[in-house]
Amino acid sequence: MSADRNEWRTTPELFDAVNRAFRFNVDLAASDENHLCEKYFTAKSSAFLCYTQDVIGEVWCNPPYGKESAGQAGLLAWAKLCWRISHRETGRVVMLAPGDHGTQWYKWALDHCAIEIRLSPRVQFLPPDGVKPSSNPHPSTLFVFDGTNWPWHHSVLWNWKEEPLAECLGFKHSPIPL
Repeated sequence: MSADRNEWRTTPELFDAVNRAFRFNVDLAASDENHLCEKYFTAKSSAFLCYTQDVIGEVWCNPPYGKESAGQAGLLAWAKLCWRISHRETGRVVMLAPGDHGTQWYKWALDHCAIEIRLSPRVQFLPPDGVKPSSNPHPSTLFVFDGTNWPWHHSVLWNWKEEPLAECLGFKHSPIPL
């Protein structure tokens, strides 16, 4: 990914595959042009400024992957926000993130999520104009935060183009029950 990678977006194919399992109500990190749910937060209506009770239901989050800077939250801040929102007992938060296993934010997310879902094949993202997916040399992971504080998490490898997510996680039907 290049240029302004904070504006790149999830492909409909990946979102639809995950959405079949969770039925998302809210997109936590979107723009007016690329939101994937009817209710969504933009940089202007920042999810970091909302009260967790304002976010009801199952939540999708594909945050900007750029480095933390003035006015731009890093992935650790996004993971902590997803975890905090998941504790409101009205749904789960699923965060799509790079599979940077050696980073501080990844280790924190892994220690606080209920499920780590490593994605195969690699996810291609759409540039802001939505024309052609980019080549992505990095793996991607879904973190499922469900408000539990277990000292362990479930980890799976999911072939998202061929297998329903609910089946990968051991459920026979979608959406996955709370």
